[in-house]
Amino acid sequence: MRLRRYTLAGDELAQLGDLPAQEIHAGSATLVPFGLLYLRAQLPACLGSPHLTLDLLYQLSDYCQQQQQVVQEQQYQQHLRDYTIPDDLQQGPSDQLQQPQQLGSAATATAAVALWQQRLHAIYSSLIIHYWQQGSVITAFKLLDQQLQEHPQSIELWSLAGRLQLQLNMLQHAHASFTRVQQLFLQQQQQGKALPAAGGATAQPTQHLSALQRMVHHNWGCYHALNHNMTLAQHEFSIAQHIRNPSSSTAAAASDDPLAASDLETTGAHHGYEAAAVDGIAAANSAVCLLHMGELTEAISALEAGLQQNPQAFLQECTLYNLGMMYDLAYPPAIAKQTRHQLASSVLRLAADDFDLSCIELKT
Repeated sequence: MRLRRYTLAGDELAQLGDLPAQEIHAGSATLVPFGLLYLRAQLPACLGSPHLTLDLLYQLSDYCQQQQQVVQEQQYQQHLRDYTIPDDLQQGPSDQLQQPQQLGSAATATAAVALWQQRLHAIYSSLIIHYWQQGSVITAFKLLDQQLQEHPQSIELWSLAGRLQLQLNMLQHAHASFTRVQQLFLQQQQQGKALPAAGGATAQPTQHLSALQRMVHHNWGCYHALNHNMTLAQHEFSIAQHIRNPSSSTAAAASDDPLAASDLETTGAHHGYEAAAVDGIAAANSAVCLLHMGELTEAISALEAGLQQNPQAFLQECTLYNLGMMYDLAYPPAIAKQTRHQLASSVLRLAADDFDLSCIELKT
C-alpha cells in the first residue's frame, strides 16, 4: 500500500478468503488483526471502487460497536463480581464489604472499551473523508455533525471539522472549530495533571496529550497559512515540531551529503524518547512557510538539519519532495540534479524497504 501497488496488495488480501467478512457480518470476534480489516476496507477505493470501501467501512463500524458492547457487558459483570458481599458477611459491619480484587481485569476492560471507541472514531473519520473526496460534501458534513452530536468532546472530530472548513474557505467556522479543539485539549491537559502517579508525584503528560498538543498547533498553523500570515503559521508549526523534541549532545558534521552525519543510535537517547517522536510533518510545513516568506536558504537548511539529526522522523515522502523542489529553486539545473542524487543515495541507506523513492523525482 505504501508503494501504491494496489493491485498486488489486493492479490495478497484475496488469499485470506471471505471468512473474516462473514465473521464481521455475524458480529462474532475474529482473530484477524483489526489493522488488516481496516486496510482491506480502504483498498477498493484505491482500486477505483469507492462505494465498496464505504460498504466495508460501515460493516466494520457495526462490528466495532458490537465488540464494544460485548466488552462493556463483560466489564459490568466483572464489576458485579468484584463488589459481591460474601454470604458469611451479609449480617456483618458495612466496612467489611469486599473490595475489588482484580484491578488488572477492570483496567483491561476499560482500556478495551476505549480502544474500540478509538477504532470507531477512526472509521467514521475515514467515512467522512471518503464522502468528501467523492464530492459528497453535504453527506460528509451531515455525518460529521451526527458524530459531533454523539461525541461533542472528541478533539479529533472537531479538528477534522476545522480542516474541512478550511478547504471550503470557511475561515470563521474553522476558527471556531479550532478554538473548540484548544479548549478541549486544555481540559484534558488539566485532567491529566490531576492524575496522581506512583509515590504521590504528579503524572507526566502522556504521549496522547503530546499528540493532541501537536494537533492544536498544526490546526492554527494551517489556519494562519490560509490567512496568508506565514509568520504566524511558521511559528505554530515550529512549536509543534519541538514538542517533546529530544535534544542531541552531538552536532552533525558538515558534509555535502545531507544525511551523511546522521546518528540513528544516539538521537533522542538522553530523554528516553524515540527519534520518531519529533514531528517531521510540522518541520516540513515550517520550511514551506519559510519558503513563502522568501527564506529559501533557511528552509533548505532546516530540512537538511532535520534529516541529519532525526532521519526516522524526517524520512517522509512529502518532506523529501519539498526539499527536492527547493533544490530546483535554489541551484542551477546541473547542481540541483546532483544534489537530488546525493539525497537519494542517503535515503537508500537509511529508509525502510517500503519507502517510495519516486518522491525525489530523479531526473535523467
